[in-house]
Formats: sequence, C-alpha cells, structure tokens
Amino acid sequence: MDPYVAEEHFRQLEELGFVELGLTQSAAGTGHVILRITSAGHDFVENALDDTVWRKAMEKGRDAAWSIFIELLKTAAKGMLQ
Repeated sequence: MDPYVAEEHFRQLEELGFVELGLTQSAAGTGHVILRITSAGHDFVENALDDTVWRKAMEKGRDAAWSIFIELLKTAAKGMLQ
C-alpha cells in the first residue's frame, strides 16, 4: 500500500475517534503509527463483524446513497432546463 494512502487512512481513523496515533521517524521521514484502538474503535469492529448489524448498515447506506443520487439528478435536470 502507498504510504501516503496509509497515512491518510490512519488520520481518518483518528478523526473518527477509532484510534490514537503516535509519530514515528525513519529514513523515509516522519509518519504515524497506531498506538491503540479506542473503545469506539473496538465497538466499530465488533459491529462490523456482526453480519446482521453490517447488513442493516449497508442497506441504510444504499438507501441514503440512492436518495442523494436522485436529488443530484433533480438538481442537474433543473440546471439544464434554465
């Protein structure tokens, strides 16, 4: 994996409150390492591993994505008609 992509993923996990990061230095430069997974991170993993919870979350995500897509289409169509 590209180290810049991994670094961004680490930062996103930290922003969500799932991990605590620390700094590391090497010949390649400064980067982050995961020091620990927070209780919120453990809860997320536990829920993600539960098939029932995961399926429900994916269904809600698809429904939300579909609604957003329809609204974008409506907005684009309105713009074309003006």
